[in-house]
Amino acid sequence: MASILRKPLKDGTTSWQAFVYVQGFPRISKTFDSRARAEEFAQAQELVLKQKKYATPTPITPETRTIDDLLKCSLGDLLAKHFLSERKCKSRHKRNARSVIALVGNANVADVSEYWVERFIEKVSATASQQGSSYAYSTIKDQLVMIRLAIGLEAKEIDVPRLKFPFSNAMLPQGWRVKRKRRLEKSEERALFGALRTLQGPRRHQWRLMVRLAIATGARLQELLRAEWSDINEPNMSWFIPARNVKTRQDRTVPLGARARRLIKQLRLIKDPSSDLVFPGMGTSGACSQQFRGICKRAAITNFRFHDLRHEAISRLYIYDRELEERHISVIVGHSCLDQTRDYVALRADEFALRMR
Repeated sequence: MASILRKPLKDGTTSWQAFVYVQGFPRISKTFDSRARAEEFAQAQELVLKQKKYATPTPITPETRTIDDLLKCSLGDLLAKHFLSERKCKSRHKRNARSVIALVGNANVADVSEYWVERFIEKVSATASQQGSSYAYSTIKDQLVMIRLAIGLEAKEIDVPRLKFPFSNAMLPQGWRVKRKRRLEKSEERALFGALRTLQGPRRHQWRLMVRLAIATGARLQELLRAEWSDINEPNMSWFIPARNVKTRQDRTVPLGARARRLIKQLRLIKDPSSDLVFPGMGTSGACSQQFRGICKRAAITNFRFHDLRHEAISRLYIYDRELEERHISVIVGHSCLDQTRDYVALRADEFALRMR
């Protein structure tokens, strides 16, 4: 398979790196100044490698491979193979694979030692992400987990012993587990919905209503994007979210308060008769997250993500729905334990005063 990676350069220009992987052959990569040239190269190389592969009378099979073959594998190849071409992998792994491929460079499995991991952490923590901000240590840990998983999947495929991955949380700096507590200030909320009202195109109303529904219910972005009208039970004032749409892979039912029910009614007015989705045509969660960052940028709101709306929603449940017990809130938002829910709560001083009345 072939993939194209966009790489912003320090001088403001952009380069395009082509990666070509065909099982049984070393990965090929080359950088170009345009996407078209990169795609042309990738297609040509992929065709050549496939012709060689099918012309080989005795191809290498998993049964003939040893642990030495695993050690010689490129980390980039394994990441591309198991997270870009494998349909069964988690969507977040597929979404993040290209950036991890760029970060591991030309390293092979044999290079992965305790010192390599420490250098990787140091390098990535000093690298700017595609959004321009530095990588959080929780993200770096996720990247290392992806590398470990790719090596393990390959070991399983070729039937060789799984290698011990030399990483521990102790390699990360003290205090790296600081939980994100970002919420909307009142002025930011006004600016956000002002920016949403200026959107053009058929999805502008969906965007505004989706953001409001996220605040009203605490739902995750993928849960909103995958919601179907058959999941909404308006007589019972509830929204059923099937396990396939939930991060924890457990069904849950979200009670719809008065505000959420009003939003559902507005959504019915713009319902697409040709789609079962409540928010049709919005695209993937990754695309929506990126577009939301652009909306926040136009509203002059910094360091705010769509998932932070979940922090906002859960904090508001604590403030305004005082008849709800903490365990009820945890069930509503789909947390498996109370500590997870508490991590999402960030009350301001004036909000504490409301709770004390």
